[in-house]
Amino acid sequence: MKNTAKKILKYSIMFIHNISVSIKDFFVRIFYSVASLFGLKRKQTTSKKLKVSQNTVKINTSIVKHNAPSSKSTKNVWWKNKLVLVGTAVIVVAAVVLPIVFSAAGEKKQTALSDSAAEAENINSTDVDNNKDANTLANIQGQQAESSIDVNTNLIPTTSPVHTPVVTTEPVDEKLAPGVHDSRIITIQQRLMELGYLDWDEPSDYYGYGTEYALQLFQRKHSLQVDGIAGEVTLEKLFDDTAAQYTVKLGDRGTDVESIQKRLQELRYLKAGSTGYFGTDTETAVKSFQKRNGLYADGNVGEQTRETLFSESARAAATSSGGSSGGSSGGSSTGNKPVVVGDPDNASADALIEFALTQLGKPYVRGGKGPNSFDCSGFVYYCLNSVGFKIGYRTSTAWRSTNFPTITKFTDVKKGDILCFNGHVGIYMGNGKMVDASSGNGKIVTRSDIFSSSYWTRNFRCAKRVF
Repeated sequence: MKNTAKKILKYSIMFIHNISVSIKDFFVRIFYSVASLFGLKRKQTTSKKLKVSQNTVKINTSIVKHNAPSSKSTKNVWWKNKLVLVGTAVIVVAAVVLPIVFSAAGEKKQTALSDSAAEAENINSTDVDNNKDANTLANIQGQQAESSIDVNTNLIPTTSPVHTPVVTTEPVDEKLAPGVHDSRIITIQQRLMELGYLDWDEPSDYYGYGTEYALQLFQRKHSLQVDGIAGEVTLEKLFDDTAAQYTVKLGDRGTDVESIQKRLQELRYLKAGSTGYFGTDTETAVKSFQKRNGLYADGNVGEQTRETLFSESARAAATSSGGSSGGSSGGSSTGNKPVVVGDPDNASADALIEFALTQLGKPYVRGGKGPNSFDCSGFVYYCLNSVGFKIGYRTSTAWRSTNFPTITKFTDVKKGDILCFNGHVGIYMGNGKMVDASSGNGKIVTRSDIFSSSYWTRNFRCAKRVF
């Protein structure tokens, strides 16, 4: 083992020595080659070569004398000197250029890193700003949801949810938003109609005021953020089997509440004003009405209570509660202003249609009875009273049970007749046309060729002749 180590050490020393001597001789040659170009000549060089044998180390010294070279040797030296000169120039250029290149690359990399850091900082700053904006928007929407909305300014009635609402502001996608036409709206409207949040009507693909308001009613019922937006959470709940039917209960706010309050005042169950907020006084009045009319007295206004409340057979309170008299014909669902009854002598089918056409484009709102918004029953009620035909507010179902002459065949209707469909009413204009408050279109519209429409022919129940 020791002999092996000695051999390795010996050959290592020999290798290092030979490399050192070679490097030294190389640079000496370069120096004297360059110097020879300026007339300097090398006189004597001593080289020592270490020869290592297995047992001894011999050092031979040789002295090389340079005399005047022959022409042949001069040529060889000149060529070698030229080669060395070129090599030296390459080394010098590389030594100067390479550091510059590497320095420029380092600066470029450092600049890129700095730019990346700045961009990341900007993104973080933008995210913070966006978060602030989102929080601000959520606070604003929350404040809007807690306040009553004035229909005269074309805002939508909302409610103050009892529970913390689930934020559903983000639409399913950017194309599904109020004001657009989209085939998916047809399915949404049909579902809202099934649950009672939207009056029965021919569904459309228009995301209008009626659809937006119906979504608000649905969100109000399910303690979601009341924004009327078809967000992911709202739609998931809407098409869930546990989705609740439309009812009005304690804590709700909207034009539908105001309409109920006005009717309770007419029947002497409520003495307070129609504020649009379903408080404890309104709940007590509803329970009293339900008891007197043989309904389950839970204080909530569902489909059965609502139909009974607005029917001609609704029983008034036995004693007055200090509210308005039973002779009132009801009022507008906005602004607490009673409907203006026109001159009875001018009441006619032509006058009714002429006036109804002046209301085209006004928004549909559940429970609206004019002058700025309507549901289908409120529109018929408002138009009839405006031309001098005094009549109380009736739901679409209640219209079918009135004592006016009844027309059972769709094609036998005449101008001015009130058309009664499943969950909907309208005014017949003649020539197969109708004007009505459309929940599907979200406004007052006219329709043509209703006799050839499979929807209207399938859902027609009767017509009532008031002229």
